[in-house]
Parts: sequence; C-alpha cells; structure tokens
Amino acid sequence: MECKKDNIIQLANAAQKTQSVKLSEIADSISFLPLDSRHLIGEARITVSNKYLFIGSSVFDWNGKYLFEIGQRGVGAGEEIFLHTVINIDSSFYSMADKLIAYNSKGKYNGKEHSVLDIHPLDIGRADTNMVICTLDTLFFFSQNLHLLKTKRVVPDWPEKSTMMSYNKNLRFFTENMDSVLYYNYINDTIYRVLDNSIQPRWIVDLADEKIPLKYLLGNEMKRLGVGAEYFKNNNLSDWEYLRETDNKIRVFSIFESKNYVFVYWFRLFDFWQLRNLPPTKFQIAYYDKNKQNTIAVNDKGFVDDISSLGTFYPQLGIHDNCMLSSFWPYELKDRIDSLEQKGEVVDMKLRNMLKKVEEEDNPILVLVHLK
Repeated sequence: MECKKDNIIQLANAAQKTQSVKLSEIADSISFLPLDSRHLIGEARITVSNKYLFIGSSVFDWNGKYLFEIGQRGVGAGEEIFLHTVINIDSSFYSMADKLIAYNSKGKYNGKEHSVLDIHPLDIGRADTNMVICTLDTLFFFSQNLHLLKTKRVVPDWPEKSTMMSYNKNLRFFTENMDSVLYYNYINDTIYRVLDNSIQPRWIVDLADEKIPLKYLLGNEMKRLGVGAEYFKNNNLSDWEYLRETDNKIRVFSIFESKNYVFVYWFRLFDFWQLRNLPPTKFQIAYYDKNKQNTIAVNDKGFVDDISSLGTFYPQLGIHDNCMLSSFWPYELKDRIDSLEQKGEVVDMKLRNMLKKVEEEDNPILVLVHLK
C-alpha cells in the first residue's frame, strides 16, 4: 500500500506525548438510552449493528426496547454454550463461536450451521451481503447460506502454524459503522475496508519502534505460553526473552471510524502483569483527525467530560453512527451524581432527571456522545 500523508496514523509519535482532551473539542452533545429492564441482563459483551444492540444473546433496538434472544444455549444442532459475536445481515442473524450458525429475523435457528472449530476463528464481520471470519493469518468469506466463497491469506508466510487466543473481550478485528466495515490486520498494521469478498486498504497505523516484534505476533501462542510456564515455575520470568522484547510495546486492539475521525484503541503491553506484580493493563484511546491529518493520543483514562457529569469518558463500546458509545449501570451514575452534589458541584439535570426514572438494579444505560 502506498504511504501517503493522508493515510498514515502516527500512533507511535502521538503515544510519546499523550494529551488531555475535553469532550467538547470533538463532540457537541450527550444523550442517554436506558435499556428495557423487563428483560434483565447480566455482565455480557455488548456489540452493535445498524439496527440492533447485542448484549450477549439478547437483542435490543436503538430505542432501548428488548426484542428477543438469539438461538439456544447447549451442544445440539444450532446451539452454542455461549455466543462470542453476533452480526446482522439483511433480515438474518449469524453467530460465531465453535461454529457459524444462521438465524431468522426473530433469532430462531434456521437449520444452517458450519463448524469452524478446526480453524480457530477470532472474529466475524459483515462483508456487504456476505460475511467474513478471520484467523490470525487468513480471512474466510462465507455466503448467507454458510457456503465458503473465498479464502485470503493476509500475513507473510511463516515456518510454523500461526495461532492466537482471543481471550480478551476487547479485542476486535472487525468493526462496523453504518455502511462501512473495517478490518484491522495486526501483522502489517493496515486498516482495510471490507467489501463483498475482498478487502481494500485505507489507513496504516505507524508504530515505528513501538511495534511488537513480528516473531511474537505470528507463531504458535500456545507453544509460547508453555515456554512461559517453565520460566514461571523456575521463578525466573524476568529472564524470558519474550518479555524483555515486548515490554512497553504498543498493542492496538480495536479500530473504529466516524465521519471525521478514526479511533485507535491501544495499550502498552506488559504480558503476565499479574504474575509480575505490575499495574493492570491501561487501555487508552487515540484519534486521527481526517481533516487536519493529525493523530492525538488521549491521556489518562479517557476524555474529560465538560458537557455532562460523567467525569472521565472512555467509549468502551466503540463508535457507531457518529457517536462514541459507553454503558453504565444505573447505580454507577447515581453514585457519581450523589458525589458531585455532596461537593456542591454542578450536575447535568438531563442526567439527573433520567436517573429518577430508573432503579439501581435496572439494565445498563447506554451513553451516546455525539461527535462533530
């Protein structure tokens, strides 16, 4: 891909000097969407599509109304123990965990499934009217009937099988925003637009010397974990070459696009931090301004909320329809408001009035920060 000024996101440079950024610098308003509490949900992964919010296997619309469940939990035909990801194409739904499963417009299994257990899939995305799943090194394009249409290798040849475990629920390879689906290749740091059965390069994330060495991005992760277990058992993790060569390197874990910005979610890697008595992973965000063609890495835990009363805002659910998204349990927002009032600080009355209509044990409240 040709490296032009307008397609390079200079993350390495921006990360060297993170900045405090007020929400009002990139957004003009905040709205709140309480989710229908007639169907209570627990802690679950939240993903979005143009028409729906997926919370685990539960489907809500963009008015917050609960609609139905996707499929059944189990080990039989058309069942999964849990749903990793759900996508919507036309009037149908598709899930991916150990197999691809197709559902009708009401979330009922339609008799079509395809095992993907042998390829160790990491994520699934919409590809126009088809779908695509990815492993670390290959894209697999499927029709809505779950017929394999095409495979495309997306990394250099490597002497051993490339494997990666998607144990981090924040890790995303595909992200969707209205009519655009992006795919991020962690090996060549290229952001692609996903087409019907192909991908088209759009941006490059420049990590410079902050990039994790390729030999650790490719290769067999299970084998590497086995080596690490031996170092840990011998109480000499600090001697492990892998940790010495990857500590403090930048890892990108999600990419999202809005009208004027490309958002890059990233962290500095200190693998096995729990075993090394290190601070927890600090998830951060940067954004590329398409008009100014510059990249800003936001410091601390996110944007400074100078529009409402959220304190610091981190859009952990990503970006959709030109909005940054996050969710809070009602008790979290009530505690925040009570704390501000006790200090005599100004409280967003729109938020205060909304909280009067919900109970602390109700479903989460979706927060939408409307971007400029």
